[in-house]
Amino acid sequence: MLVRALDSRCAGTSWGLMIHFLSISIFPILMIIAGAGDALSLRIPNWLTLAIFAAFFPLAWATGMPLTDFAFHVLTAVVLLVVGFLLFSAGLFGGGDAKLLAAAGIWFGSSQALPFLLFTVMAGGVLAWSDPLTEPVPEA
Repeated sequence: MLVRALDSRCAGTSWGLMIHFLSISIFPILMIIAGAGDALSLRIPNWLTLAIFAAFFPLAWATGMPLTDFAFHVLTAVVLLVVGFLLFSAGLFGGGDAKLLAAAGIWFGSSQALPFLLFTVMAGGVLAWSDPLTEPVPEA
């Protein structure tokens, strides 16, 4: 959604190319840093989650995202934050994971939230199965 808005507003200008580059690089770079940090220390710093979340706003403005699309992106983040904290309360999710889910969700918006969640679940499943340190939960 962010890239489509950019293409119609800034195509062909050097400003447009810079915004396009930022819109497709900032989020993945920050998520890679968050994933690597989480894998190494099992912690996701709050400043990093906040940076991922906050970086969306200037890029949404710079690309001319319509207000209705912007509202759906914010609503998606709120819903994912609530779902993430419900999973955290049930002991199925870490608190940092819940916050990171919402911060990433604002970038995807409602139209891409389901594919994002499906790929996240599949990647988490692969990591859980491939981790030799993960032991099966003993039956009671």
